[in-house]
Amino acid sequence: MTPSLAMASDSFSTKLCNPFAADIFPDGEAPADAGLILHHDAKEHLEELIAQAAHEPVSSVRKGQGRVILLRAPRAGYGKSYLISRLQPGTGGESFVLPLEFDPEEPLSWKSLFDQVLTALHEPIAEGMPTALDLIARRTFAMVNAGMLRTGKVPCEQPQEAAAALEARYVELFDFSKPDQPVASWFQEHFERLLPFSTPFIHDESGLSEGEATHWLRALCGYAQAGAEGDPTRLATLRWALKQPESGAVTPSAGGMQFLQATPDNDTFHKEKLGELCRLTAACRPLVVVLDHLDGFHRSSDKVLRLANFLSDWRRLAGRTRFVLSVNQDLWEQTFLKTLPSALEDRLTSSQITLGGISREAAEELIRLRLAAARVPEPVSVHFTQSLALPQYFAEEAGKLISPRAVLRYAAHAWHEHWKAPPAPAGDPAIPVAKMRDMLDRLRERLAPQAPAGEPAPTAPLSSSATSGYTNGSQHPEPPHSGAILPDPVPAIPRTPAPSPSPFLTSRAVGPDHALQVRFHTLRAHFASSPWLLLDQDRLYYLMKLSGQRLAVVRFLETGLPGLPRAIAGVWQSPDAEILFGSEPYEDRPYWAALIDFARQRSAYVPGSRLVMFSAASAPVNLGVWLHQDEIVAARAQFLDLQTLDHPTLAACYATDEVLRESERGSFNLGSADAFAAMAPQLEYLWKRLTRPLHAPAS
Repeated sequence: MTPSLAMASDSFSTKLCNPFAADIFPDGEAPADAGLILHHDAKEHLEELIAQAAHEPVSSVRKGQGRVILLRAPRAGYGKSYLISRLQPGTGGESFVLPLEFDPEEPLSWKSLFDQVLTALHEPIAEGMPTALDLIARRTFAMVNAGMLRTGKVPCEQPQEAAAALEARYVELFDFSKPDQPVASWFQEHFERLLPFSTPFIHDESGLSEGEATHWLRALCGYAQAGAEGDPTRLATLRWALKQPESGAVTPSAGGMQFLQATPDNDTFHKEKLGELCRLTAACRPLVVVLDHLDGFHRSSDKVLRLANFLSDWRRLAGRTRFVLSVNQDLWEQTFLKTLPSALEDRLTSSQITLGGISREAAEELIRLRLAAARVPEPVSVHFTQSLALPQYFAEEAGKLISPRAVLRYAAHAWHEHWKAPPAPAGDPAIPVAKMRDMLDRLRERLAPQAPAGEPAPTAPLSSSATSGYTNGSQHPEPPHSGAILPDPVPAIPRTPAPSPSPFLTSRAVGPDHALQVRFHTLRAHFASSPWLLLDQDRLYYLMKLSGQRLAVVRFLETGLPGLPRAIAGVWQSPDAEILFGSEPYEDRPYWAALIDFARQRSAYVPGSRLVMFSAASAPVNLGVWLHQDEIVAARAQFLDLQTLDHPTLAACYATDEVLRESERGSFNLGSADAFAAMAPQLEYLWKRLTRPLHAPAS
């Protein structure tokens, strides 16, 4: 393959079409392989250790005695984070799973831990569901009310049945966001009178003192009632309430006046509050605290020792709690084991789970799910899976531990090779012309008049006058009477169409953009042969930017977006319109949310301003990610221009983009301006669509 004409490393086929390009657990994202079970035995063991927490006696909640589970893998890529991500669905919602983040550059403190736990519990359990703090508050309210019913503190005709109903239906009965909920309204109205009778039941369940129980009841009640004030306000209300003086902080003076003493806001205070919160949480559901992504602590002995000490102390503060410590083998051996004293090491290794390699069956399922998630057509999927030869790959790696990440990288490389672009034609344009002359000579021989029987056939070559109709573009010979059809190896050249209807030969020299046109048609055929094409925002933005810089009817500029440093959008400006283009893929949700908001503001005071969003016909963009349904209708009427591109249009755009990029790298004997002029007819249809008014009918 000629190096100058080879496909660029950021080619579409390797950048967007590869279903295996993403990791087994992309950073900060949920896994895309729904339904896949990696490390089945390890998953069952981990879930069993967590389920045991729900059956621990009440005394364990009061005394603490949480347990640490050490989850180890030979190295990165074996699926530790993937396994942890399956915990919440796997436990059936019977526990609270809290993933914590640790920055090795920041000092570790009880305040930072308490803030992280509060923030994590403030997240909704699922879409449309209450937060974990809501569930803890409602479960606590149900517990104390059921206790008061059973002991007769609150009169009731059928106390046992009423108490059982409160404990079974606490989520709906103590929903303070519904004014017509009678149980929640009654408890809110009589809260101060019931408070002294409530605290003993909290003490029995969690071990909190009377003052601590009163403090938390007030704080949780404020949190539960603040739903209408907005999400950030609810958590701020809880933090403020926890810092208010307790009843025991009121000190009488000699003259009988009482002084309020502010709660000390120090690390000891946050340690105490974290322990109290964990005990209240454990009385509702078991708590699973996940410590993952600790590679930044590698060879940081002091920080690892401090983390282990915090974990050991925290374990004693929280009963019915499991701490999942997730580390790779190199981090464990080179940092933890060399740093921790034997007593701390013993506490961290009381329960261990070590991951092994992926099985061939799980690898085949992983490949199948990735192909399905990428919506690869079934015939293509079957053909690729067969060509992948996973059995041979596992046989060659026999005796080794194979990680899921290694399987994905193997498949990604195979996919890249499978869809690699065909070799570009040779750079010398004279070669195909010589081949055409040879074919023409053979055609003349077949079409030469046959001599009558008994007469010798003419042996002299055809005279130049006899062939002038083929070699002179001004002549128009009669079409041959033979049924032979010769292929045309040279694609049509839009800039210099041949005046002769004969496609076989022309006497003029091949144009300077010949190699570029050949390359374009080769690439377009390659992209068009792909079973599907996804949207490549980078390619489309590059085309819009280059077009805006070359076209005379518009002016191109780039603008920043408010609130997003270094984020840019492209703009086509003309006397009567302003067209915005996004420069980032749709996976960057904050970017597009900011751009849509920016476009809405521009349209309010700039007539004709609109935002163009491209969408592939085979995979339409989901506007619901950024806008509600009623907002989508209004946006499309005011400023949002959704351009759906079909398969042939995308293939032509991507081929044009590739050719223009190659011309800038000097792959053709043609300047960038001439290269753009040669490719302009391929983009003219798209330009007409973009520059028509927002509500004009499609041409």
